[in-house]
Amino acid sequence: MELNDCINFELNSVQNAVFNYFKGKLSPYDVTPIQYALLKCLWTEDMQTPTQLAQTLHLDTSSITGILARLEKKDLIERIYNQQDRRSIHVHLLESGAALQKPIEDTI
Repeated sequence: MELNDCINFELNSVQNAVFNYFKGKLSPYDVTPIQYALLKCLWTEDMQTPTQLAQTLHLDTSSITGILARLEKKDLIERIYNQQDRRSIHVHLLESGAALQKPIEDTI
């Protein structure tokens, strides 16, 4: 079988093309495609838990933790810890993160 006849190769090629397309569209906003996906979740429903976000995006929670850290560093979101149970976290979209919704959605 030729490589180009392999469905996995073709799907991977398409996935890379789509990723690079969105990466280029999102670069003026200093947001990666996966960061955009997480922001999109919060634009739909703010104050989700990292576990909810991980389930929606089909990622493991350790991946979500890194994405949240990068978005928090960019002052787009904040993690709010429950004072009675520090293991309980909700992700809150900051005004600067909410302000990206219209320009990004108009771009893509």
